[in-house]
Amino acid sequence: MDDTPIKATIPKRVQVTTFYSYLFGTDLITQHEDKKVKIVDLDAHGTAVITLQPPNNCTDARVEAHYDRSGKDDFESASIYSILYIEPSISPSNNFLQLIADHTGVVDTGKTLSFTVKATEPLSTITYQVIARGSVILVQNMSVNGDLATITFTATSQMAPKAMLVVYTVRASNQEILVDATDFRVDGLFRNNVSLTADHNTAEPGTSIKYTIKADPESYCALLAVDQSVLLLKSGNDITKDLVEQDVEQYDTTIAGHSFRSWEADVKRRKRSVWYPWWGIGGKDAATIFDNSGLVILTDALLFRGPDVAMNFKSWRRFPAIAFGAARSVLKVGMDEEISEKSSDLYDLPKIRKLFPETWVWSNMRTRDTGEAVFEAVVPDTITSWVASAFAINDESGLGVAPSTSKLTVFRPFFIRINLPYSVKRGEKFALQVLIFNYMDSEQDVAVTLKDDDDIGYNFLQKDGTTKKPISKNVKDKEYNVRLISVPSGGVSKAVYFPIVPTKIGDVILSVTAQSAIAGDAVEQVLRVEPEGYRVDRNTLIMIDLTQTNDSTEIKKQIDMQFPRDAVEGSRKARFDVIGDLLGSALANIDSLVRMPYGCGEQNMINFVPNIAVLRYLKVTKQAGTQIENKAKKYMESGYQRELTYRRDDHSFSAFGQSDKHGSTWLTAFVVRSFKQAQQFIFIDEHILQESIAFLNAQQQQENGAFAERGEVHHKAMQGGAAEGGVSLTAYVYIALLENGVRDDKAQYYLEQHLEEIKDDPYALAIVTYVFHLANSSRKEEALEMLESHKKENAEGVYWSTKIGQEKPKDTQHYFYQPRPADVEMTAYVLLTYMIRDDTDKALPLVRWLTSQRNAYGGFSSTQDTVMALQALAAYAAKVYSPQLNVSIMIMNGADKQNFEVTTDNAMVLQSYQLTNLDEGLELNARGNGIVLAQLQYSYHRTTMRDDLPFYCTKEVRELHSGNRLQLDLCCNYTKLDSRSNMAVAEVDALSGFRFDGDQLDNLMDISDLQRAELDKEDTRMNLYFNPIGSTPVCLSLYSDMVYQISEQKPAQVVLFDYYDPEQQVKTTYTAKQTRSLQDACPECWPAVEANEKSAG
Repeated sequence: MDDTPIKATIPKRVQVTTFYSYLFGTDLITQHEDKKVKIVDLDAHGTAVITLQPPNNCTDARVEAHYDRSGKDDFESASIYSILYIEPSISPSNNFLQLIADHTGVVDTGKTLSFTVKATEPLSTITYQVIARGSVILVQNMSVNGDLATITFTATSQMAPKAMLVVYTVRASNQEILVDATDFRVDGLFRNNVSLTADHNTAEPGTSIKYTIKADPESYCALLAVDQSVLLLKSGNDITKDLVEQDVEQYDTTIAGHSFRSWEADVKRRKRSVWYPWWGIGGKDAATIFDNSGLVILTDALLFRGPDVAMNFKSWRRFPAIAFGAARSVLKVGMDEEISEKSSDLYDLPKIRKLFPETWVWSNMRTRDTGEAVFEAVVPDTITSWVASAFAINDESGLGVAPSTSKLTVFRPFFIRINLPYSVKRGEKFALQVLIFNYMDSEQDVAVTLKDDDDIGYNFLQKDGTTKKPISKNVKDKEYNVRLISVPSGGVSKAVYFPIVPTKIGDVILSVTAQSAIAGDAVEQVLRVEPEGYRVDRNTLIMIDLTQTNDSTEIKKQIDMQFPRDAVEGSRKARFDVIGDLLGSALANIDSLVRMPYGCGEQNMINFVPNIAVLRYLKVTKQAGTQIENKAKKYMESGYQRELTYRRDDHSFSAFGQSDKHGSTWLTAFVVRSFKQAQQFIFIDEHILQESIAFLNAQQQQENGAFAERGEVHHKAMQGGAAEGGVSLTAYVYIALLENGVRDDKAQYYLEQHLEEIKDDPYALAIVTYVFHLANSSRKEEALEMLESHKKENAEGVYWSTKIGQEKPKDTQHYFYQPRPADVEMTAYVLLTYMIRDDTDKALPLVRWLTSQRNAYGGFSSTQDTVMALQALAAYAAKVYSPQLNVSIMIMNGADKQNFEVTTDNAMVLQSYQLTNLDEGLELNARGNGIVLAQLQYSYHRTTMRDDLPFYCTKEVRELHSGNRLQLDLCCNYTKLDSRSNMAVAEVDALSGFRFDGDQLDNLMDISDLQRAELDKEDTRMNLYFNPIGSTPVCLSLYSDMVYQISEQKPAQVVLFDYYDPEQQVKTTYTAKQTRSLQDACPECWPAVEANEKSAG
């Protein structure tokens, strides 16, 4: 009853109690109930069939089943029980049909199905229908002579996986419809029979394994192999037979197919006290049976519907608390032997294991004429079980899924495993845990060594708290980097510890070996070591234009790196990049243009729309067929599928899908526009486009032609001064309609009539001027003249801005400095307008400015500015593209010199050089012919922050369970009076060694201003998406649990920023109040060292 297994020693029986109620008078039910009690034994599967024979005058019945988990048959106090309410069907003539299946279980396609129809009076004709997947599959009239009939028909694949049979007749005397229904299951959904096998069930790391997929000839097959330990922690995203069947059943129009008993949603979670009123598959009366069958009835006959039944639902019983015992391993170190200096005393080490992926195989192939596809792969180094699954698609037989997975166990009788935290910060102290597993027949005396080197990136921690550097390369010293331990046979594991302090920022390689006389293993894993403080990325991008020069012309530039004096020591990095294409690093970093979380419907488009601009550019410049094209299509396809999850039932899109109160006009227009642009490269369902366009025209457009926004407006610049709609929003939607071939005269008239009102609003003017050029409006020249009066100019080029006197700040605390995203967005609209006008001369200064604003990854600050700027730059680049490119670049960084040759052949190859003289600037010299992009990318960490913060956050840390669990209380508000932010995003990091509790995500969604909460970086970061934040604080509590003991923890950071204006942000830190030393927290670490020291003496 609660889905927990029963111990074999406990009797498997339940007490079944049946209650019958009776009428007293005409409409009241007495308090007295007849009760019948019996004990029922369960079979091996935990089931039993009971037969009820209700008395003739019974009005309803209740069946209770109680189970005593203790096995003492104390059913009265049993906490596990289930209740079933039963009421009789109702008919004004007291006549009924009863439909009974003559088969049990699932029926194969092609088999004959038989059903018996019983009636309370003789029949002359009946009609039956078979309904499946929302369609009527079979309709048949049948003559009957008497009160019994048999219906037979053949099961077909159209009826799979589940169908419903409805049978009805009309009584001649009162024209009453008698009806009954039942459902049945058919096994035949998949006509493409797929199987998956491996040539081995077990293997050692590094061996070769062959997987064989069998399916119909010329089927497209997909193969996935995932580490089983990953599947234990979270559900997979794989395609299975059950998931496909569940998805197909969503098309079922019957009530049973759509949660007829809607309260069962909670039952699945509580798994206890399952109870509901129930009238069988059909219903309590004829009308309800038709309703539940998903059929709409048009008739002049008597279709009886009885009164609704009000149920007195009882309270749920709660689960008893479950106690978990704490386990702790005891370290026993065998010190009977010294480490021999002779290598012959120890087993020769095998190949170092260093490949530990979570997903091993992700591949596709086609079956040959024989219907087989073979995939061969080398087994990774993880000691685990790999679960492989497969499916296939065929043009004729459709989708097929392998009915079972293939499990490959990777094993060796002696191996080690390193237990690592997700990341640590430099200077934090922790004990590296190494587990030694011995499945051999005899106990093994093992020497475990953590590699030492002159530059390994960590020091060894002594018990007195001091650190010890490696004394020399590749030396085994019992005082700090070697542990001696005896590991019993029979699969026993033992742990040893190496207390260390990371000293190097970045990826630190930990190399551990374990050797006995007859066995050995070696493992390398990477420890992420992060610097203290906040990361700051800076980027200087230069467009080198040599198209208007001769071969002897040389361009010289001096570029400075501006590291602050308080930059965290060792955190400074710098790199110089060159690429011979105007889209530059966007082509090389198409998957990471913006370094922000993307957990809402608009942010997800950052992985979709830029690829369209790239593919358009590659197509126009005849560079299609490249690896970049394939990569872009892949991201578009996955982005398309992900975006559909934010589609609402009314065919609109919103930031958080169905969880939002209303669909978003703006986001729907954005998606419609983007999907249409993508349709020439990947499959986009035309019905989705048309339904979303209908949503915009039919539901969101006002009488005056303007488009209204009833959803949450996360992008304030798009409001146009009015949350209910405005010029900017109407122009934005009209662009989407025009690009879908839909002309809207009402919208255009509205925009033309309101042009004067926006003459002082450069953002609205930029969008309106662009849409006027797309629609060839008679007022396009007037609009452009107004727009050009707002242009600004600096050393980097020409741009548009809504902010007066804006200058770059001296520094920024976010990932990288960017101008206001709205400035980039409106400048991009102007550039697109110039492209329509074919005015490349006016466009060039805009291109220079936009190019100089990009981040080191080719994107900008957020979604809209990145999408629009890349679309505009791609349009310009395609128009001025020339295959003639030959540029030589030399840079000087102090005494270092580096040359770059950029030609047509390597134009799309990103050439990079790591700079080492970080206190020196760069001198650049370039000559040749063509356009080249060069950028200086440098980063650092710092611990100080700006004072002019638009957000304010308070925090308090509470230690629970002796510090093993932390509660972080946060309250944040927007400090600008009478104003709100755009959509705000918070990134909250856990302290090193802690992970956020995933069970709290559902509770967090009860906070009114919080739209979404998600975990990232192996649960060490919490991303929170808020509605616009105002002056009223938004408060929440976050819980994290210790999974790895780390002492002297550095503070963890909390970042809250405006998504559409990331410069508007605040950063703060928190840490635990109590700081336990590693010596106190890990007493088992130190006896091993002391023992080693004694043996050394």
